[in-house]
Amino acid sequence: MKKYFFISIFLFCILVILFGCTRKSIPISTPLPLVVVSVFPYVSLVKAIGGDTVRVASAVSKNFDPHTNEPLPSQIKMIQNCSLWVGIGEPYEKKFLSALSHSRQKTMILELNKKISLLNYHDTTYLSSCSKGHHHEDLNMQDPHFWLSPKRLIPQANQIANALMALNPKQALFYKKNLKKYVKEVEKLNLYVSEKLKPFEKKSLVVSHPFLGYLCHDYNLTQIALECEGKSLSLAEINALLTLIKKSDVIAVFTAPQFDNRVAILVAEKMHFPLYQVDPMGDSPIEIIENLVKDIVHEK
Repeated sequence: MKKYFFISIFLFCILVILFGCTRKSIPISTPLPLVVVSVFPYVSLVKAIGGDTVRVASAVSKNFDPHTNEPLPSQIKMIQNCSLWVGIGEPYEKKFLSALSHSRQKTMILELNKKISLLNYHDTTYLSSCSKGHHHEDLNMQDPHFWLSPKRLIPQANQIANALMALNPKQALFYKKNLKKYVKEVEKLNLYVSEKLKPFEKKSLVVSHPFLGYLCHDYNLTQIALECEGKSLSLAEINALLTLIKKSDVIAVFTAPQFDNRVAILVAEKMHFPLYQVDPMGDSPIEIIENLVKDIVHEK
């Protein structure tokens, strides 16, 4: 009898435990929405507004060269699982957008290049290897490096805030507060850049790749690029460039780790110009611009 009594008590306890588990639901945490950006600098911009309400990732690595590299299958898979895609109009984005169109995940798409006023390369830069008679069609291409000027950051921040509010309306006040804070930072940066670059108006910057077009255009400088969209220079073009540079009031030469810098280094050495490296794919547009300006004015 005792044996059956203890078995009954044991079974009763098991039932109580199981019943308790069914009555007490275990909370399941919902993963935060994933925002994927086209290039790395926009990670910090989205985080500045979205805070800890979203996960943010870059579709490509910092050292990705959009002119020579192809998106990896892992990158394609990542964006197929995102809630919001933020693009800037780089040619490689077509494959990402195609992947999104075949994804089961419902994804919001924000193409910043279609939302803000852009410049063509011929508006921003002397492009040696895109000169008329050679690659003149590239002169009419839109310059996609529009995160590198303070005057272009505020409209982009507004667009990103609007997209996040549409994605998560409950956090609208939080996003507006963060947007206001970010805009104040950019306005402060704009005043700093305007003050520092004012004495250098009409002067020139030589670059290994045309990534400073918006900064030069917005603050009255000239950009001389040693290549255009990955195209290398011919000997005749190099000689023409050297003639142009000799006539220009050049402040400095800038290289970038993603591109071929051999001609830029040669020009700096031959012409005795200050040589600086800047990473246009750095962590923060604000920090990139601040460091750029310090180099231009030769400020430690």
